[in-house]
Amino acid sequence: MNIAISNLSTGIDIYSLKSLKKTHTLADDITAESNYPLSVEFLAEGRFVTAGSHSGRVRIWDRESGGIFQTLEHDSKPIQIHIHE
Repeated sequence: MNIAISNLSTGIDIYSLKSLKKTHTLADDITAESNYPLSVEFLAEGRFVTAGSHSGRVRIWDRESGGIFQTLEHDSKPIQIHIHE
């Protein structure tokens, strides 16, 4: 089991609840203007991690590779996300 945390400086950190150690960092371009804690969620049984942003952007990362899988732009700001599978 894992937990995803917005670290407000470099992106999203993934921690293993079993070992209590950081396993991944998913990089994001956080600026002083966008440094707000927003929701972070797992998607597709943990394969992806998604987070809203203060700028109206939603990013989806591949958890294993750490790469950005998709970016969704939205006119509203900020964006909170909630996943229902």
